[in-house]
Amino acid sequence: MNLTCIASPWVSQPILPVILTASHTRTLVLHPRHKLTYFQNVKWLDRWIKKAEALVCEEFECFYASSDDGSDSESNEVSPVKQVKSCNIFDQLEALAPPKLSEYWSELDRYLNTDIEHVTDALVWWYEWRATFPRLSRMALDYLSIRGMCT
Repeated sequence: MNLTCIASPWVSQPILPVILTASHTRTLVLHPRHKLTYFQNVKWLDRWIKKAEALVCEEFECFYASSDDGSDSESNEVSPVKQVKSCNIFDQLEALAPPKLSEYWSELDRYLNTDIEHVTDALVWWYEWRATFPRLSRMALDYLSIRGMCT
């Protein structure tokens, strides 16, 4: 269970704990206007912020990161072009092989390292950015489309 606190201008530490569910926490992180900045603004402790980030990361890695298709769900076309094995000796060298998917920065890392944006409709934002964040956009749309989550 995650807690948030309302800060008082007269007290340096948070004073009034408010309970946030895991779904609410994920939704705040996935909202382009808030991300992790929301938790910093309401004076969460650093360990709570790291826990919120880990919560989103675990969900993404477990259910979204390894999905086979990073494409838009509307296009289910199979490419008619077969991949032909190259006869070029340099294509066979392991040192020159393209990086594996796990070696790339994850979509979540890239998203969290971008600036927050003034967004009035997070669902529209994620739909427009689905090509840049194909897997993360599915997760965001799943959470942000829950009634009462995206306001």
